Amino acid sequence: MLFLFHGSDRQKIIEKSRGLIASLEKKHPESATFRITDETFSESLIDELVLGQGLFKKQYLVLLDGLCANQEYQPIVLKKLEGIASSPNIFVASEGVLDKQTLGALSKSANKTQELNLVAEKDDKKSSPKIFSLANALARRNQQVLWQEFLAAIRRGDSPEEINGVLFWKVKDLFSRGGGVFTPGELAELSFRLVSAYHDAHRGKDNFEHLLERIILRM
Repeated sequence: MLFLFHGSDRQKIIEKSRGLIASLEKKHPESATFRITDETFSESLIDELVLGQGLFKKQYLVLLDGLCANQEYQPIVLKKLEGIASSPNIFVASEGVLDKQTLGALSKSANKTQELNLVAEKDDKKSSPKIFSLANALARRNQQVLWQEFLAAIRRGDSPEEINGVLFWKVKDLFSRGGGVFTPGELAELSFRLVSAYHDAHRGKDNFEHLLERIILRM
């Protein structure tokens, strides 16, 4: 059995996936819980958790934490999906923004899928329609124009949250239309960096404007 949580709101995804594991632990106190990350991953461990059950434990609860973000482990996880979905044990996949092919494969095998995305903060009275010129520059992958539009947006008083929201919206739009001048992998990486910038800024790790500018200059 497989449950999938994915999207750009990493905090909500963590809360939902770990909340589900905690709820299952209460319902099945005899179960054994495992958390698999890219630091603890091994193919043989996945096979063991798919097929096995403990001698005194009736069921395994397995949190697959961000494995599809690792390009080495992603194809292994996808290869194991049929076994994971049919396993008597319960697997919970906690992922970020997924490319179309990976999302399709996971969704097809999952018993339940939930997408959790960041919502751009808006103030209709203050937001400038000019901010969407950022999206156009991003779609053309014109770094110079994008940077100039970013600086102009900051001077206008558009918030970093608004800018981040517009850029993230355009990345999702490009995903749905096949990527344009970006590859799916490049869009996934860009999406991840925008989400990370949002969280790092709101946790006080760095200045949001500086984070966004670095993303643009590295595009």
